[in-house]
Amino acid sequence: MTGRMRRTLQRAIYFGGTSAAFDPHARSSMNQIHFSSEIPTVNSVCQDVRRVSAEKRFRQFSYRPFITLFFLIFLVYSNTFHASWHFDDYPNIVNNPKIQIAEITTQSLVRSMQRPGGDAFWRPLAYLTFALNWFAGGNEVFGYHLYEC
Repeated sequence: MTGRMRRTLQRAIYFGGTSAAFDPHARSSMNQIHFSSEIPTVNSVCQDVRRVSAEKRFRQFSYRPFITLFFLIFLVYSNTFHASWHFDDYPNIVNNPKIQIAEITTQSLVRSMQRPGGDAFWRPLAYLTFALNWFAGGNEVFGYHLYEC
């Protein structure tokens, strides 16, 4: 901060932030200015300016990079939408009767989160999404790949 800016800011603080600090003709009415019991310091005013500037930057936050990134990922991944089942898809989805639910009930959702061939929970969130995908689209690969995207 330059010396002139500091002096102007100190004058503004001293005169209560009124226009009297900047208007030389208004100095005659300085007796009418009511000061608060606490006169702000230069540091507190600078902190307020930084806070307002941070709030302004937050309001001006742009979602454009995130939207661009989403569309780039969607574009790159879109060639897999109509691909076939591969590798671990057969034991985990195609040949797993626990995720092949016909209705959404608490019992069927809990059962879908259990290990194929056992009762222990194993990858519960993944199996739950597989079950919901199966309920929505059955054996169609498109829904699974769209969700993964």
